[in-house]
Amino acid sequence: LNDYEVNGEQRKASRSDSNVPPGFQRIEMGDVGSFDVQIHPRGSGFFVEHVDSSESIEVTIVESFDDNVPPKVIETFVVVDSSTSLFGVDAKKSKAGLLNKFTSGFFRQRGESRVVTNERRTMIADMENHAYECKIELKLSPENAEVAREANHQKSLASFSCLPGAYGATNIATMVTSEEEIYFEAPLYKPDSSDPVGCNKVQEKENDALDIEFKAPARVQIVHRGKCNFRDKGINQLRKLNAGGLIVVNSGQKGMFIMSGPLKYDLNIPKEPISVLVAEEDGTQMVKLIDEHTKNGQNVIAKIRIIPQDTLDSAGSEVARRDWPIVNSSLNKVQVYASQGWGVGATKENGNWQIMLLQHSFLPH
Repeated sequence: LNDYEVNGEQRKASRSDSNVPPGFQRIEMGDVGSFDVQIHPRGSGFFVEHVDSSESIEVTIVESFDDNVPPKVIETFVVVDSSTSLFGVDAKKSKAGLLNKFTSGFFRQRGESRVVTNERRTMIADMENHAYECKIELKLSPENAEVAREANHQKSLASFSCLPGAYGATNIATMVTSEEEIYFEAPLYKPDSSDPVGCNKVQEKENDALDIEFKAPARVQIVHRGKCNFRDKGINQLRKLNAGGLIVVNSGQKGMFIMSGPLKYDLNIPKEPISVLVAEEDGTQMVKLIDEHTKNGQNVIAKIRIIPQDTLDSAGSEVARRDWPIVNSSLNKVQVYASQGWGVGATKENGNWQIMLLQHSFLPH
C-alpha cells in the first residue's frame, strides 16, 4: 500500500514505524491523516484505522472456487465491519485488544484507554453493488413498557451486528429480487439446555422437509455453532419450537463468517427461519440480557433486520441515506467510504487484491 488517491490524483504515502503495534503499518497521508493498516493472512482482507478519529474499517473478501484445475472463482462476497468511536483516542495507545474482529460489543479495550463505540455496523455485499447491513435489535416487550421505563428509562436494550446465512430468504441472489428490508421480530429465547446446538431432529418422514405444516412463527431462537449444518439447525428449530428467526453463536472463536447450507434444501422452504450468525461475545451478552429481565418478569424481544443499502447514484456523489460505511462494488473492485472523509478501495489484478486509501467529500446528513 504505497499510494492513495485524492480527487482522482495519485499521491505517494509515507510510512512511519513510531508507536505502531506489531503486525500493523502506519501510513501517513498528509491532510487525509494517519492510518494503521494490517493485511489479513493470504491476502483475504485488511483492517484500516484512521488514527485521528479511531474510525476503522475491516474488509474480508470471500471467494468460492469451482473444481477445475486451476480453480476458477465462481462467487465473491465482501464482508465489511466498521466502527466509529464516540470519543477520540490517543493514537499513541497500544492496539492490544482493539482488533476484535466482527464483534459488536458495548466497549472495547485499547491499551489502558477504554473506547466507547457509538456505532458499529457489519455489511455483506456481492460484486454487483448489492450491499446489506445485518443487525439484531433487542427491546422489552410492549406489555412491559411501563416497567421498562421505570427500570431502564427506555425500551431499547441493545443492538448487535450479525451476518446472514447464504441460503433461504437471506441469500443475496434472493434478496436482490426485493428492494425491501427483510426482518423478523418475536420473543428471544436462549439455547435449550437439552440441545444447545439445535441439532436434535424431530420425528419426520423421509424428504418431507418441504411439506411442513406451519403455524405462525412465534420466537427467535439462539443456538450454538457445531455438530450439524447451519440450515438444518434452522429447520430443526422451526419443527420443534416454531422459530421464525435463528441466531447462531460462533462458539469457541472470535469473529464471524458467512454460513452456508446443504444442497438438499435448494428449493424454497415456506417460513424457513431467517438465520444469522453473531460473535461469541455478543451471543453471551444476549443470554445475560434474557436472564436479567426474565427474573424481573420481562420478555426480551429480538428483531432481526437485513437492510439493503442505498447505493451511490450514477455520478457516484450522492446517497439517499448517510449511514456509514458506504459500500460500492463492481466486478473485481470494491470501495468502502467512512464517515470521516476517507475510504479504502480494493482492486483485483492478476489474481491478487491490491488496496488503496481514498479521500472523499460525501457529507453526512
